[in-house]
Amino acid sequence: MNGTATLPCLANMTEDDYPLTRRRALLGSASIASGGVAGCLGDGDGSSSGDSSPLSDEERMELARKWEDLADDELDVVDWRFSSIQFIPEYADNSSPEDDIPLLIDTFAEIIEDGFDMQSMPTAVDEDGSIEYMTFIAVDNFNDYLNGEISREQLAELVADTVHADGPYS
Repeated sequence: MNGTATLPCLANMTEDDYPLTRRRALLGSASIASGGVAGCLGDGDGSSSGDSSPLSDEERMELARKWEDLADDELDVVDWRFSSIQFIPEYADNSSPEDDIPLLIDTFAEIIEDGFDMQSMPTAVDEDGSIEYMTFIAVDNFNDYLNGEISREQLAELVADTVHADGPYS
């Protein structure tokens, strides 16, 4: 497990490393659009005018390590990293999404309650490292759950709706 915050050099990637699919194009467009909106919501110096302050990279790393400690016994965490917009943990003990989702809810709820603020893409991998399936952890959904606005079952449904087998990170 490296737990590093490195980003691959896009200039060195080939189309086989990062093939453009409709889903990836839409995700990229949404990320750019949300980044533009986020820039408009700040107070001009890059800081937010909201009640919460963003975490430092060190604080995010600490909470990612906490997630690894919480999840490793059950999920066999093999690696994790940060992209520019997501926390991407990979784990090998992947019997099924239905079995993994309750544990993902418990572990992510704990670090999000502690202030973790990045969207996440937990990824179940096979022995050879190929992707079995991924889910998407939306911080806003978890905050709604933690604030009692949605039930655990509703949160599980939201996470289950994101299960997919293809993705930009492999």
